[in-house]
Amino acid sequence: MLPVKYPKTVQPLIPSYNYSDVDEGTGITTYYACTSENVAGEQYLLTTALPFSHLISLSGSLGTAVSFSGSFLTGPLNRPRIIKGTAVFNVTWRVTNSTSSNNNYPFVSLDKYDGSTYTNIGYMSGSSISSAGGVMRTTQFQISGITPTLIKAGEQIRVKAGIMGVDAGNSPRGFIACDPQNRDDDWFTAGNFETTKLIANIPFKIVT
Repeated sequence: MLPVKYPKTVQPLIPSYNYSDVDEGTGITTYYACTSENVAGEQYLLTTALPFSHLISLSGSLGTAVSFSGSFLTGPLNRPRIIKGTAVFNVTWRVTNSTSSNNNYPFVSLDKYDGSTYTNIGYMSGSSISSAGGVMRTTQFQISGITPTLIKAGEQIRVKAGIMGVDAGNSPRGFIACDPQNRDDDWFTAGNFETTKLIANIPFKIVT
């Protein structure tokens, strides 16, 4: 009589995190900003994928205390998540003028959206810089000390990246890059230590 063989018990999968994740109790999810074409108008998306963005960059008019920004949203979350810790962003931007120059600074805002109301989680702005020469710059932002913030199932996360005009100048116009595939357009050239990716590294509380 042949011996009966029983299948080995499959061990449950155990999630693994690096030491800093465990030490801080958070894990980082990287999101990329992009746009997609829609019959109703341009859609501004925040995704963990790397699609080819419909628009490589966005632009808008600036002036004294007049800002231009792009608001990028995730889809509704399938399950609740808790944002906690330090969020890091990379934003590539530039300002052009018809003549001369003006001063501007970049900013980023992290928010949650419940379908009707935006609630701010954190905000950070950069230094005021002259637009002379229309130079493109990649600015890193850090929003630290985010207290545990619940994003409920069905709610969305928004990253709002923008430029604020400090003074009027001559017809200042701001540009923000947003292509996960890091392509060039008429306003931005990737490489040379710059990128056309708009990146958001968002910390979530680890649930084990």
